[in-house]
Amino acid sequence: ARAQGVGLRSGDGIITGVSLASGQGLTLMISTLLLGGPLGLLDPVDHRAALVTLAMPEFRFWWASPHFAGALGRCRLTMPARAPDVCLVSSPIPRAVFDAFRDRFGVPLRQAYSSTETGPIAAESAPAAEVRHGTVGLPLPGVEVRVGPHPATPLRQGDTGRIWVRSRWQMAGYGFPPQVERPGDVDGWCPTRDLGRFDPDRRLVLAGRMDDCIRTRDGRLVDLAVVARSLREIGGVRDAAVVPFQGPWGSSFGAVLECDSSNDVAELQCDKVKLPPWAWPRKFAVVRSLPRLPNGKLDRRSCQALLAGA
Repeated sequence: ARAQGVGLRSGDGIITGVSLASGQGLTLMISTLLLGGPLGLLDPVDHRAALVTLAMPEFRFWWASPHFAGALGRCRLTMPARAPDVCLVSSPIPRAVFDAFRDRFGVPLRQAYSSTETGPIAAESAPAAEVRHGTVGLPLPGVEVRVGPHPATPLRQGDTGRIWVRSRWQMAGYGFPPQVERPGDVDGWCPTRDLGRFDPDRRLVLAGRMDDCIRTRDGRLVDLAVVARSLREIGGVRDAAVVPFQGPWGSSFGAVLECDSSNDVAELQCDKVKLPPWAWPRKFAVVRSLPRLPNGKLDRRSCQALLAGA
């Protein structure tokens, strides 16, 4: 469904840097078998090999990770910059990474959305010139999406709420057949832990996770995803992760910033950050590269460990 949604055809090749032992890697391998084209496996840290592979004409699809796409957008080129027509990422990407990649390769980074319980949900399938930063595109054929406190009472367009999904590819449930459980299922609708909204074109925009909101000591609710988006606007910051941690006075939160150099927090230009004082992170750690899991997703535990020593 996802391959058809982004316009792949029979014989098209797929490139991935994700381990085939992961769910995403297995899905991409099966997609390659269905299309009948070649499968390219990338070392997730070798940018020279990536530049060669992305330029091969037999590949039309690259499942990219945000940090590797960011590295290719700023590394020294060892050959002309070429990339497949469809470059898909599954995580939020900073605007600077989105712009740098399109300026260098002439191809936009398209965002996609999926979950363990429902499989693929949405993918940005618009023509290249119409791909926008910050949206995961339209729901795929066979997938229904509603936003609100309950699937029977969806919110108006533009309002942010919980994302509910009903899909023909949903898992049967957790457990061992015949005893499986689908927690929270409502008339076939699966509740996610994600927040989102529909833009005027009915594209889905993710707004963070429900468990990414914490309440401060003075009773204010802080959305950590919003804080991270604001910090990415600071000059010199390539990416930012904001995570909760337990401090001496209870729950708090801090930020790990991926910067171009060894700048400390005091040297960063913070004039673009529009955050109230109570939403400013309590701790900071500056790194050259955010810690990642083998599948490219943020390693939240490592970020919390960095903040513990900050």
